[in-house]
Amino acid sequence: MSKKEYLDEKIGNEYYYWGSGKIFIEAPTGSGKSTFVVKNLLDMYQKRGNRLLILCNRKLLRQQYWYDLERKFERYSEFRKTVEVRTYQELAVLLSRGISMEKILYPYAGICLDEAHYFYSDADFNGFGTHVLLQEIIRSGIEKQLIFMSATLWCVKPLIDQILEHFRVQYPRDQEEGVRQEIFMKTLVYRVQEEKMFEHIQCLSVPDIETLCGQLGTSKGKSLIFIDDKDAAGKISQLLQTCGVKAGEIVVLNAQNLDATENTEVISSLCLAHRILPRVLITTSVLDNGVSVHDPEVENLVIVTDSKVSFLQMLGRLRSESSKSLNMYFLERSASYFARRERELGELLTMFKKPDKTALRNLQVGVLCEFWNCNSKLSEAYRKIFVPIPRGFDDIFGRKSRFDTITKSESVLTVNAFAEEKIGDLYLQEALFHSLAVEDPKKVIDEQLKWMNKLPDELKMVASSFEAEQKEELVASLLEIKHFNVQQLGEKKEELSRKFGKNILRDIAPKNRSFSTEKLESIVEEVGLRLEREEEARKLYFSVYEKIGKGEEECY
Repeated sequence: MSKKEYLDEKIGNEYYYWGSGKIFIEAPTGSGKSTFVVKNLLDMYQKRGNRLLILCNRKLLRQQYWYDLERKFERYSEFRKTVEVRTYQELAVLLSRGISMEKILYPYAGICLDEAHYFYSDADFNGFGTHVLLQEIIRSGIEKQLIFMSATLWCVKPLIDQILEHFRVQYPRDQEEGVRQEIFMKTLVYRVQEEKMFEHIQCLSVPDIETLCGQLGTSKGKSLIFIDDKDAAGKISQLLQTCGVKAGEIVVLNAQNLDATENTEVISSLCLAHRILPRVLITTSVLDNGVSVHDPEVENLVIVTDSKVSFLQMLGRLRSESSKSLNMYFLERSASYFARRERELGELLTMFKKPDKTALRNLQVGVLCEFWNCNSKLSEAYRKIFVPIPRGFDDIFGRKSRFDTITKSESVLTVNAFAEEKIGDLYLQEALFHSLAVEDPKKVIDEQLKWMNKLPDELKMVASSFEAEQKEELVASLLEIKHFNVQQLGEKKEELSRKFGKNILRDIAPKNRSFSTEKLESIVEEVGLRLEREEEARKLYFSVYEKIGKGEEECY
């Protein structure tokens, strides 16, 4: 395995000369980004009597920073004089309440924007806290040291560059200010690359959730499951309990229960000991950033997401130096799944370009909030497309003037450029996955393997235990067909469609629960049986037999 490169080695002592520059740090998870900030950068800030604001995107990461800083400082007064850690969401709340960003950032000489990809990844469900907040931080902190850090910085850097360039152009141009501008507009980029950081991971493909749960249920080690669907997380939890995992050995974390009392011990174990407490931890994106897991008992990792940014962030939670080997499971999805996702995202992108202006104009001020917060499909789409911002805020992306007349309230609806960027990228990804899945669902996983610098032949296929069980049940059900008349056979076909249509017969039985006798015959042949027709008193009867069996030779 290649020697691991750490950020402090890459930067050396150069940070002493950063001044009020704009610093970009793109480095894999586990390469020492937060360690560099806590151990190196803060030492310099403390010596110079300056104060640093560290911003992060998840409460768990803020808590992790807090624990690290408690161990660093001996005196609380020095701690408070040198550093403060807040979440982006906290700043967004202050900003929405009318507190100016200049006032918020005034006490600090520098701002470290950790996990800066947040402004991209959360844009479609937190427009104000991403689209508006980033512009305000850069505008108000333009003369301060700004440090942008992420393992996936590439997804948001074009947006940051666009904002910086706007304020670079807008800044006063006289001679004295021009000199100052050169100082605080200095840009430095540091990249740490490690191509072989996933060598210890064995990749496996499973055809269905039931087989996945069977694999995890028989594993002696712990399992960490990332999935971006809360309902699917609940289904996996229930299936695991049918596969030998006790209910008390499973914990499901999401945004709604993260602060629940029953999860306090689990969270403390993650943040303090970097260990997973339960046998199986199922989590949504609340755990996709910041928290480092150094637990050699973790044997299995599952990631179910179509976003490359989310995939790499989730993958980075398990530190390679703590695990000699790790099983990573990929779940196969059908072409129809990706086709639906592609269609939904395509429709949403069309609305970004041509929103229903008539519907928007019909929104009176008194019902705007009610509409904005309701659960209709249109409201959900508009919450992604538009950001209500207070009048007077500068939106450099310049797409709010067209909607300025929609409402006479104190807010203006501006197009969420960050969400449009993210949704557009995901649309292209789903379109690619759809075309690949039409050929073979495995090719989608091959594409995701590239994100890990792995080759298709490194993927091990796991046979479907669920499909084998379903085929056994199908055979048993087919063998019940003995001397059935046409009506009885029709009822049986409907039963087969209901019971097996979503799984092993999904490509044979149509949605109307009815299919031809010829199709039934092909199903019977496929599972190694035969369909016999008999005519009695001008009526047709049907029976299914095994192809070879005692006492059945007379049927040939």
